[in-house]
Amino acid sequence: MSVNSEDKVILLGHAHIDLAWLWTKDETIHLVSLGTFNYTLELMNNFPFLKFAQGSAQIYKWIEQHYPEVFRKISEKVKSGQWEVVGGTWSEFSPNLTGEETLVRQYLYGKLYFKEKFGVDVKIAWLPDSFGFPWTLPQILKKSGIDYFLTSKLNWQVERMKKPIPFPYHIFLWEAPDGSRVLSYFTPGGYNELIKKESIVSQLIRLKEKHGVNILLFLFGYGDHGGGPAKHMINEALRLQKTKDFPRVLFDSALFYFKELTSSIPKEKIETYRDELYLKTHRGTFTTESRIKKAIAALEEDLCNAEKLSTICCMLYDESYPKEEIKKAWESLLYITTHDIADGTSIQDVYDEIFLQEYPEVKKITNEAISKALSKMFSASREEVAREGSTIVVLNTLSWPISKIVSIPIETKELNLQVCNIDGKAVKTQIVNEGNGHSLVFLAEDLPSLGFKVFKVCHAKTFQDSKLKTGKWFLENEFFKVTIDPESGLILSIFDKKNNFEILDSTKRGNVLQLYEDIPPNAPRGEPAWNLYYGNKVELNKISSIEIASSGPLVATIRVTRKYESSTFVQEISLHEGLPMINFKVKVNWNEKYKTLKVSFPLSFVNDYATYGIQFGAIQRFRHDLEGSNMEIKLPRRRWEEADVAKFEVPAHRYTNVDNKDESYGVALIVKDKYGFSYEKNELKLTLLRSPRRGYPQQPEQWVDQSSDPTVGEHIISYSLYPHKGSWKTARVPNVAYEQTKDQIVFISEASLSLREKSFITILPSQLVLTTLKVSETNNDIIARVYNPYDEEVQAELMVPFEVKNVSEVDLLESGDFINKPLKVENGKIKFNMGSFEIKTIRFYI
Repeated sequence: MSVNSEDKVILLGHAHIDLAWLWTKDETIHLVSLGTFNYTLELMNNFPFLKFAQGSAQIYKWIEQHYPEVFRKISEKVKSGQWEVVGGTWSEFSPNLTGEETLVRQYLYGKLYFKEKFGVDVKIAWLPDSFGFPWTLPQILKKSGIDYFLTSKLNWQVERMKKPIPFPYHIFLWEAPDGSRVLSYFTPGGYNELIKKESIVSQLIRLKEKHGVNILLFLFGYGDHGGGPAKHMINEALRLQKTKDFPRVLFDSALFYFKELTSSIPKEKIETYRDELYLKTHRGTFTTESRIKKAIAALEEDLCNAEKLSTICCMLYDESYPKEEIKKAWESLLYITTHDIADGTSIQDVYDEIFLQEYPEVKKITNEAISKALSKMFSASREEVAREGSTIVVLNTLSWPISKIVSIPIETKELNLQVCNIDGKAVKTQIVNEGNGHSLVFLAEDLPSLGFKVFKVCHAKTFQDSKLKTGKWFLENEFFKVTIDPESGLILSIFDKKNNFEILDSTKRGNVLQLYEDIPPNAPRGEPAWNLYYGNKVELNKISSIEIASSGPLVATIRVTRKYESSTFVQEISLHEGLPMINFKVKVNWNEKYKTLKVSFPLSFVNDYATYGIQFGAIQRFRHDLEGSNMEIKLPRRRWEEADVAKFEVPAHRYTNVDNKDESYGVALIVKDKYGFSYEKNELKLTLLRSPRRGYPQQPEQWVDQSSDPTVGEHIISYSLYPHKGSWKTARVPNVAYEQTKDQIVFISEASLSLREKSFITILPSQLVLTTLKVSETNNDIIARVYNPYDEEVQAELMVPFEVKNVSEVDLLESGDFINKPLKVENGKIKFNMGSFEIKTIRFYI
């Protein structure tokens, strides 16, 4: 196939600018962005036909703050149509590692900024350099007023796979599990190309062969460290315009290109793709730099809690809502979730700066907002430790009732204490030595949905019987018996007493720490911080010590200590009375290089696929070790494909679940702020830590996550096994995963409270998840966001503690510009339908 003068090439200048990567943000602000934009503005004056695209509201805000005259000139070029604002996000973020609400806020704050500063409603999602995308992203885009999606990184899989398995499309309709679609363009080339005749021809031919499309969008300019279009590139384009029988060469915008596609191709002729966009490289980024991943998850949770509690105080206690402070905190978090930063592939200075600046700033804002709200709600000051007579308020920020193990610090001299309910009835309590002090641990049962329950600390006066049993070497509660091999400290058996079911493969051992060599063959080249190079595997089956660390009445724990070369591993295995869960903790003094640490659980049954939690939904993936399968997965509905062999490490949020083939039994592995999983043969694995060299050979030698670095220290990782009868859906695995990974808020006070318990918001059915409750960004209306974590339609009811007159479903931007549907209010209940994996944003007009 060839090209001819009937074909079109749309040239668009671009300068992919990493907000921080192999340099810190100051260099981005004062050198990279400033230099790129000044030069591009000069080129636009000399070549008025030149078009240039730039995303990331964060960059624009930096320029606005530091170089207002340059910002003014950019505004003029936006108005003239030469400068195209794309993306609609605060930063070009890491989609697989970003939490639900952070995904939404990228578009909320990004689009609001562009609308306010330039009067532009951005329509194109622009993530050329991100490392893969969750299946649910198109719903977020459509409900943010985004119609189009552009990416480039999927090219890399072709170059880096030992057996190339290319992504099948360059132009496609990407469909989320709820049915939302965006027209998508996967660039045949890169996102910062030189203008070369042969590159344009080869890319255009690829589009014609694959899709019958004779229009190419070609992004040109220098990038990563900025630069953008150059004069010699423009001159080459002008030469090509005069070349006989060459495609028509135009300088125009990405929006123009997408509209050309829409008008020239019937929608029914565009292939629909219903799945994640999995990048077949850079899998190590799911785990690299655990410190930043833990910080991102903690800050998102803190911000959502601050919003929920501040909104309740605003509505019920006439307290002002800290809108500007919370917005500032979100903007800092959105910067941290930039790809390369969240992915763990930046230099050490980037992370050191974040933990000195952005992280403490966000923590300060959220701590102050939460403390202020709690003091207002309970008309009391907050204490640091509990003592006899203290009031303990336990808050549940989830939207359904839960029972939760709670730990509160106590004064060391007061060890004869227990917790009672407000009537003085004893609650099962245990005093635990945390190493740096003692804590009072108790089971707070039936905490109300988005509400609180009050307890008291009293003198221990009753004998506490227990359903826990401990021995050498086993743990047992009313649900499970866990048997440990004293020689290796590994789990021999996890027996489900209620269902008469052995969970582990009897020929293997569970909770096995597996240490892999993980070094590129051409190290330090090969991008070790990005990529996995699994080599020899060592299973840590030798122990330094084993002990019963706790024997009830509430929690029983066996502790195992191991050493390997210069690293130490302390594993804890625990059962709690009243909870159908096996909990694990591993404390790692990690001083390895070019190693990756996993934990493995070999199951007594096998399936061809597993179910993984993702933001606002779930996805199923076939095992990567299969050479074929007769099964069909449902999420998305498809058969095994050759590309499934590439998914030997996959991203997930909160849980991975394997059910047996008849879905009569299953096991979920639940974890917070760890994202790399694998399922092969019958082994369910979680990746815990990596230790690659940072950056490239030309950078100074730096190693990731070393405990010898005082800014890193000991790694503490908690995870749980949730064995269950029935499938992942009937066992409510997504909800249980939320319960395990969301920390409760505890308020300790010396004051007595008249209230026993209270629920502020109730949502039925209880499987639905309230991700946010906040005051609108544009006025004082109240915003609630709910989603359905299951692939089934339900009728929902939402009850709030304030008078409701007018309520609407709106878009994720809270404006009602893209979605505005009035909802029914009957007897104080808002009723609405929730589709499969659907997100709904509800606006209460105040």
